[in-house]
Amino acid sequence: MKYTIVIAALSLVFLTYAQDDNSRLREPKSHAVGLHAGFTTGLGFSYRYMPKNIGIQLTTAPFFNTRTQDNFLSLGASVLYKFFETRKTDLFGYLGNHYISTTFSDPIYNVGIGAGINLYASKFFYFSFQAGYGVYSVNDFPFSNLTGEFGVYFKF
Repeated sequence: MKYTIVIAALSLVFLTYAQDDNSRLREPKSHAVGLHAGFTTGLGFSYRYMPKNIGIQLTTAPFFNTRTQDNFLSLGASVLYKFFETRKTDLFGYLGNHYISTTFSDPIYNVGIGAGINLYASKFFYFSFQAGYGVYSVNDFPFSNLTGEFGVYFKF
């Protein structure tokens, strides 16, 4: 009986220390900025806000050439839901929306749903890989296919 109480007390101390150590290694930070490329989540500069398990991602890349009058605009807005988190990874789901406008064609609207993983290289820097299913050119001649997304982020 004495040994059971001692083992339980030591386990409690160890778990408390492990949890405290984990929180120091990766403090919760809500904001991230980076570069993102995705068919259904947007292309260009990206901002993520993830205060708890639900977050948003906004991505944009306007390219304007005044000499040739060629314009390209990419706007992405996504909803993220974190399923699981460890010290080095996050597993999440996403619903992405991507609006594309160019000078030479009608606007295109893409929608996608899937899962992703964030791989932390350090406390502040991570890579985001996403894969799912997308419906492309929703407003014109819709077709569907697998989709892939990639991002590099700095968390603050």
